[in-house]
Amino acid sequence: MATVALSDWSHITEKIYRKTIDDPDLVQSPFFAMLDKQGGWTGDDTFNFTVNYSSGQGTGADFTQAKSNAGPHKGKRFALSSKEMYGYCLLDDKLIAFAKSPGAPVSAITYEVDRVRKQMFRDYSNHIYGMGGSARGKVSSFSGNTVTLTNNTDSVRFSVGMVIKSSANEDGTSIDAGTSTVTAVNYKAGKVTFGTLHANVGNNDFLFRDGDQNDVLTGLGSPYSTTSEKGWIPSADPTSGDSFFGVDRSAMPEALAGWRVDATAGGTSTAHEGLMEAGAYASMLGAQIDAIFANPITITNFLKGRDSKVIRDEGGEVTIGFTGMRAILASGTAKIYADPYCPLGRFYGLSMKTWHLLHNGPTLLDFMKRDGLIWRIDGVTYYAQLVSYSQLYCTNPGMNFVVLV
Repeated sequence: MATVALSDWSHITEKIYRKTIDDPDLVQSPFFAMLDKQGGWTGDDTFNFTVNYSSGQGTGADFTQAKSNAGPHKGKRFALSSKEMYGYCLLDDKLIAFAKSPGAPVSAITYEVDRVRKQMFRDYSNHIYGMGGSARGKVSSFSGNTVTLTNNTDSVRFSVGMVIKSSANEDGTSIDAGTSTVTAVNYKAGKVTFGTLHANVGNNDFLFRDGDQNDVLTGLGSPYSTTSEKGWIPSADPTSGDSFFGVDRSAMPEALAGWRVDATAGGTSTAHEGLMEAGAYASMLGAQIDAIFANPITITNFLKGRDSKVIRDEGGEVTIGFTGMRAILASGTAKIYADPYCPLGRFYGLSMKTWHLLHNGPTLLDFMKRDGLIWRIDGVTYYAQLVSYSQLYCTNPGMNFVVLV
């Protein structure tokens, strides 16, 4: 005698799948999500805007001297150039025909396009914290085909299947020959494994996704250098000869390139003091800092440090965690956001009203459909192309700061 078991019905019972699919590797940046996206960039590819840093000087208690000292206000014109970002999706006709409801939990055509779109958003999340070179990580050491990154948190910028190139330069110039394809990522350990690691990779090299090197929008600054003058809020004061979108910012480095406070081990301040000082400095130019972005590990180290402060809301209740954390600065009360794409060892205090992501299309990501067609056919393959022409800009850099910790 044999009892009929469920396994005996395996040729009859249906295979049931969860109706939704989670994407834990497609976390976006709070900074990117909060950015004002401005469409309608048409006409010339160069977008010009002005930052004024000094008023007219024809004032004073003595009329004759006020007249004698009269002169025009001072300002600089930034000339932005757009940067391209493309997304490409290839689908087999048979996949489109079969992979849809009720036979699949999601539609292949919708799901795959959405994954490309989300990866492009993820790329933006990475680029806005860079200096235009698009470095995704820096090699600390390597063993076999596995690279250990200098900052383990940079691992969030890598995905299985990503094709990588290398260079000794953070800006992506002088790129090495050869490519390597990612086969595994260990986020906590900061290790990236490749199918075959190309021979030119060395310690202290920077890693780039193939095609991005030295060719993406310009973000806040260098994630790796404390002396770099590149980016909207660089880690060092711009010096004479600086040419940032056509502007030499060295005459007024704070007004034109934001404020910097060194709270590293060799600096003059602790992290807590650095935030307070930066807020005070930024308030001198009228800043109302409303958002501070930092890597989750940077925030955790800050909270564990001896100089961290616990702030209780009215009623005496203490909330443990990052959501709702606030910093009370001379420049206003700012909410602190844990952003996995923010470089390790940085607190960026921003007046969000001064930040904009300018783009060409009706939406940030647009289908390349100049003839009205979204999907095109090549044999039995359908393909869709997404494109974005954009650039990040800040209308008043002096109302923002970076604290190096």
